Amino acid sequence: FSLGLELQKQTFLTDNGDTTSRVEAGSGGSWLIRSDYHFLKKDNFTIFAGLGIGGAGLNYSRTEFDSLGVATTGSVRGGGTRISPRAGMKFFFGKKKHFGLFLDYSFNAYSYNITDFVLNGILQENMSYRKTEDVILTIRGHELRFGLTVKF
Repeated sequence: FSLGLELQKQTFLTDNGDTTSRVEAGSGGSWLIRSDYHFLKKDNFTIFAGLGIGGAGLNYSRTEFDSLGVATTGSVRGGGTRISPRAGMKFFFGKKKHFGLFLDYSFNAYSYNITDFVLNGILQENMSYRKTEDVILTIRGHELRFGLTVKF
């Protein structure tokens, strides 16, 4: 088994094809406590699967213009959880096998409780038909990572 901490900073890509709106910021971050089980562990090769559980945050703001050019600016902020099961492999090389490459796949599920919803600088109590603090935003996605790794 292995145990570790993962810190992640995110900047979201957004589609600005609509000329009536502009995304000013889309960002977030998370931290995970991650544990992996190594099914196959050789000197130069390992295969693993594991799970990460932790916290996450989200910030998103958008400006929209009406037909007269009047701007409405809104922002949403929230915090919550992230769960991330994964599987992958590592290949170590060199004389002492301290350096290597990794490839892993993970499925990420974020659940954000919205804490702030602001329109034109005014904090809103309601978002659509419910209280702002009752809104939960869930985002799910796949992640494929390839990179360098160090073994001590």
